[in-house]
Amino acid sequence: MKTISGKAGPEINKIIGLSAVFCILFVSGMLIFSKNVYANGFSCNDFFNRLVVTSFATDYVTDDSEKDDYSLTILKDGMIVGVINGSDITKKRSALPIGRIHDEIASGEVFPDLSSDKDHSIIKNLNYDEDLIDKCIRQLEFVSVLPDHPQLVVRIAMNGDGIYELEDNHDSLKDKDKLIASIRQAIEEGDDLLDLSEVDYDIDLPYSEDQLETIVFFDEIKKWQDVKILLEDMGSSMTLEGKDIADLIVSNDGSTPLMGTDKKPILSEAKLDDICIGIRDDFTSFDSTFWWKKHNGGTVSFNHVKYGVEVDKEKTFELLKDAITSGKDYSGTPVYTEESKHNRLGDTYVEVDMTAQKMYFFQNGKLKMESDVVTGNHARHNDTPQTIEPIYFMQKNRVLVGENYRTPVKFWMAFHNHVGLHDANWRSKFGGDIYKTDGSHGCVNLPTKTAEELYGYVRVGTPVITYY
Repeated sequence: MKTISGKAGPEINKIIGLSAVFCILFVSGMLIFSKNVYANGFSCNDFFNRLVVTSFATDYVTDDSEKDDYSLTILKDGMIVGVINGSDITKKRSALPIGRIHDEIASGEVFPDLSSDKDHSIIKNLNYDEDLIDKCIRQLEFVSVLPDHPQLVVRIAMNGDGIYELEDNHDSLKDKDKLIASIRQAIEEGDDLLDLSEVDYDIDLPYSEDQLETIVFFDEIKKWQDVKILLEDMGSSMTLEGKDIADLIVSNDGSTPLMGTDKKPILSEAKLDDICIGIRDDFTSFDSTFWWKKHNGGTVSFNHVKYGVEVDKEKTFELLKDAITSGKDYSGTPVYTEESKHNRLGDTYVEVDMTAQKMYFFQNGKLKMESDVVTGNHARHNDTPQTIEPIYFMQKNRVLVGENYRTPVKFWMAFHNHVGLHDANWRSKFGGDIYKTDGSHGCVNLPTKTAEELYGYVRVGTPVITYY
């Protein structure tokens, strides 16, 4: 075995001594470095929520951890109706939790541990302000419109169209406190989406006896208002429905209907009587203005004709009253007096449109025949009169005699003085504008075959309507 000489021994001891001094100085330096560098920051390989925080000051880490990007989106019927941001409902929070962790780490570490990562996972304490939460929730529009103390309202009122409607908020009552609690719970649980369709905050308040009575009363009003009455005859027409019937219901202020002792609406008989007076004036045609509805549309008036009807006002009143109060529609004519029923024009007649120079024969309401005609000469002021009169005389093979003329015809049908319908075999053309300069002396000229056919259909008493 080889030994170290005496001369080499002091050198080795010197090296060892210097190494020891160096180590002591290094350790002291590292200690001083750690105490200074990491006194207000984290050491190597320190993480918070997987974020590197080496050498970062606690204030910096605190500020970063305190950032709140939370938000709650609220949906209603698939639409966004509100958003609450965490920054709007959060207090300023203390950095003590992170500072304490730093102190605990620093107190136990003289040298930074480089051998492994240290992830100090912490859960953010959001520490929301209850007052701010309540304020933000109550400021949401769909929340602010809800009453704090909802009440069940049932009443009948007239809308802008003059129709009575039932105002009943039973199915729309909401519990504001329950809604606020649901939103608050979503915030506390950290939800980022709240669909109000999944939140039950309805209120089911019971109806009072008076409210139930109002609902039944309105059902009767609605039955009246839903009635449609159409009166139509001889070119005159009138409709009663909706607003017209609502106006017949007695009310105490023009908008609130009164309930009768039978729990039903009260019909204003005075107003209905006024309506019946108007019906009588419009529909009565006997010995007054008679309105005729043309076969191709439009109407024409005649004065003091022998045809027409007279409205029985009292019976028409009862007809309308029964229709309204029973909730039954009616379509037809007013009630006419028995005497005037015999003066009705009927649905078998001859119609002559002198502007179109056309003749139409209707039998039982159906068009049986039509033809071109030639009426009175307009240029010579021999116009065929506009009238409604019955055929009063019929004859075959008659000679028509007038000033400066004698004209034999085969089929004569007189309806106004010496004016009638007859054949005109001397004419080769009918219709058009012939009547303006080459018309008759006032009669309605027909082709011979047409006159023969018409003669076979009509009778004395068959009405003839002529108009321009």
